[in-house]
Amino acid sequence: MNPEVTRRPRASRIPFLVALLGGSVLLSRVLGLVREMVLAAELGAGAEVDAYRAAFQVPDILFHFLSGGAFAVAFVPFYTRIRETRGDAAAERLLAVGFGTMAVVSALATAGLWIWAEELVALQFPRFAPETQALTVRLTRIVLPAQIFFVTGGVLRAALMANDRFAPQALAPLVYNAGIIAAPGWEQRRRSGETDWDMIYEVNVKGVARVTDAVVGGMKERRYGKIVN
Repeated sequence: MNPEVTRRPRASRIPFLVALLGGSVLLSRVLGLVREMVLAAELGAGAEVDAYRAAFQVPDILFHFLSGGAFAVAFVPFYTRIRETRGDAAAERLLAVGFGTMAVVSALATAGLWIWAEELVALQFPRFAPETQALTVRLTRIVLPAQIFFVTGGVLRAALMANDRFAPQALAPLVYNAGIIAAPGWEQRRRSGETDWDMIYEVNVKGVARVTDAVVGGMKERRYGKIVN
């Protein structure tokens, strides 16, 4: 029996996978509603809330332009075909090239948007007061680096789905929304006077470390797993 073929999702698993991914979408929507309720309770309404919501516009454009699900749709069939016709080594090389390319492209795009954030915010939100625009620019620059991880994480999730591992795809939106819901509590404990660079470090370095720590236990139990940095 060809070991490559056995890694395809079995027909008997299709209902389970549909329920898993569909349930993830449903629960993500519920968490999204809870997220909006928490933000409304913590921040209320005003210029700061407008700046917070506007700060996601430029990063979201970058994410949807580079990924937005389109990459996975194109990558999974190609990756699967290469793995089955040329073997695991060729598939791993393809994954490495795809991951590295998307990492470099997203990093360069992030740097460009970081530099031009002030002009982009002024173009998108010309009716904002100057102080609201300034706050939006600051928050945009804090959020932007996370897109590198979102884009490259999409590459890894696509490869995992091609290897019949769908749990990361199902958990990703749940972890994202849960993090935003928990953020107000973290913010209250954050020391005063923390710089933007400290916030970026907390989100993009410590956040990755915490997620890695959460999955290492499962890898040890299965005696298999990869962490790509």
